[in-house]
Amino acid sequence: MKKIFSLLTVMMAFILLTGFTSGKDDLKEKVFVGEVDGMEIELTYYYKGDQVLKQKTVNKLTYESLGVEDEEGAREILDPISETMQDTEGLKEKLDYKDDHVIETVELDFEKGDINELAEVANLETEGDLDEGISMKKSEEFLLEQGFKEKK
Repeated sequence: MKKIFSLLTVMMAFILLTGFTSGKDDLKEKVFVGEVDGMEIELTYYYKGDQVLKQKTVNKLTYESLGVEDEEGAREILDPISETMQDTEGLKEKLDYKDDHVIETVELDFEKGDINELAEVANLETEGDLDEGISMKKSEEFLLEQGFKEKK
């Protein structure tokens, strides 16, 4: 169970690398793709200057990677975790069950929600002072070091 919870939150840990310089640029977008422990991950960052304002993650988890045989087994594990993420301002989380896998979509809006509350609800590991914001540059460097590729 601990490994499964780690799979669900590992992608979230990537976003909370703090420290930024504000900028007046228009909202920009960067997308990264990678795989962690059999889970395909696509991370989309929305940012201005070096400040991440929003982040969307789409995870594809096979039932096999969850250690279950079917949707029912996956629901027993994932639905309770999903329920803990509902009703948090700035956080949207949805599960879409398929024949042999589940697609989890997590959207974080750091302008609408309290960054510290979002980190707590999503059980995120963080680095630095969250009150300083999330650095796009540091997040990108970390993801590339972890083997993620930027999707152009």
